[in-house]
Amino acid sequence: MNREEWLDFGFDHGFCSRPVCAVHDWLPSTAEEEQDFCEGLDPCIVAIRVYHDDAEKQAVEDNDGILKSGS
Repeated sequence: MNREEWLDFGFDHGFCSRPVCAVHDWLPSTAEEEQDFCEGLDPCIVAIRVYHDDAEKQAVEDNDGILKSGS
């Protein structure tokens, strides 16, 4: 099974949402999670990144940018 087939299997069986852009689309969430966020709470919504290839994986792993450093 290749990556696309594996992802389709997960989507088709309800194991995960369809892909979204965390920057532009927001993450799939419940109404309660959205309310918590709007009230200044910090709900944890687990997400994974699917790499397009090994070069992208390496670039992400090598990045020590501002999001990781907390700056």
